[in-house]
Amino acid sequence: MYIEEIRQTGKYRYRLTSDSGRAFTLYSGDLRRYRIEEKMELPEAKLQLIEKECLIPRCRRKAMDLLVRADQTEEGLRRKLARSGFEEHIIADAVGYVQKFHYLDDERYAAQYIDQKKGTKSRRQIEMELKQKGIDKALIEDLMEETEDGDEAALDLLLAKRLRSVREVDDAARRKLIAYCARRGFSPEMARRRLETMLDNPCEKK
Repeated sequence: MYIEEIRQTGKYRYRLTSDSGRAFTLYSGDLRRYRIEEKMELPEAKLQLIEKECLIPRCRRKAMDLLVRADQTEEGLRRKLARSGFEEHIIADAVGYVQKFHYLDDERYAAQYIDQKKGTKSRRQIEMELKQKGIDKALIEDLMEETEDGDEAALDLLLAKRLRSVREVDDAARRKLIAYCARRGFSPEMARRRLETMLDNPCEKK
């Protein structure tokens, strides 16, 4: 590998780019330790040593650190590791590493997400957000079928919470409430119908 460019990206961080397009990040201490300079040929044996001693352990630690802070989907974890400058094959190793210890579990993540959001967002909105996070469509559908609360129950809960802070439900307030529900994926018509039902039956707001 021929090192085409070494560009500083942080106080001690450097981005190395090869003539073949490969790119990875090392620290200033690494450059000194492995005697790496711009416009030099990096032998394959030395590159493999750098991956073994620096890149793979760092990527694994970064993955663990991200998972300690919050649950991640596999796709979400891959994206964050890529933004940290790791190459795909190094990321694949880190993903496999954390999966061995069951720290990464898309099914667990999706189930928890659905449980947290089902009272404030529609099924359609939750499904869309999980797909954006890289969760498999079939898994989402299976987990959604297991939930007992439908869209109407979730909408009632959302409206009840909002109505507590509304002093007067005039036409303007109605429009705002319906728009608020629509932004969370509920049908405006359903929101309008449930709102009128709740206003006609005040006990439903409690």
